Formats: sequence, C-alpha cells, structure tokens
Amino acid sequence: AMKTVDRDRGLQRHGDQFRNAHNEVDLLREVDHPNIVRVFAHFVEEGKYHVVMEYVQGCEMFSLIGGSQPSTTGHWCFILAQITLALEHMHARGIIVISNPRTFSLTVMVT
Repeated sequence: AMKTVDRDRGLQRHGDQFRNAHNEVDLLREVDHPNIVRVFAHFVEEGKYHVVMEYVQGCEMFSLIGGSQPSTTGHWCFILAQITLALEHMHARGIIVISNPRTFSLTVMVT
C-alpha cells in the first residue's frame, strides 16, 4: 500500500508535524512487530510525499467505535490486547507513542 500527501499543502497545514514525518517513517522502518504496520520506504516525487507500507485489510478504529457493525466485549478485548502489545513493543525500545484517536495512526518520538 502507499499513502501520498501533497508535500507543499501538508507543510502549510501541519507545520512541524509534517516536517517530522520523515524522521517518524525512518524510525518505523526499523520496527518489526505483528501488530504494527510495516513501513518499507518513503520518497518525495513531484511535490508529493509517498510512504510505501504493508497493506492491511480492514477499517479505521474510529469507524469501529461509532460503526453499525455489532461488536462484543470479547472482540474489543482482542483489539485492545493487540494495541497494548504494539505499545509495549514501542515503549521497550524507548519510543513514545502519541495516537490520533480518529484513525489510531501513531506518531512516534524517540526518548
């Protein structure tokens, strides 16, 4: 899978956050855990920032929370256990994780 962001528009909208994206992607390329999407590469081409990553079928966390699909307590426990294992993996490596509650995408910082 590949995510593409208009670099110029992103820089105007998100300032420092977007400037840190390059460092975050470099860091995520080094992380290997079954509950964390693998990042393979990133590059800038024709004013657009591209991130090549593992394709994961499913939906965003936000759509699960308010979605129409029924879910059970067991289902939510399973999801939270996966998130907890991923966070534990990152923290053990000195990485602080800040989540985006809408997509549960992660922002990372090295401590």
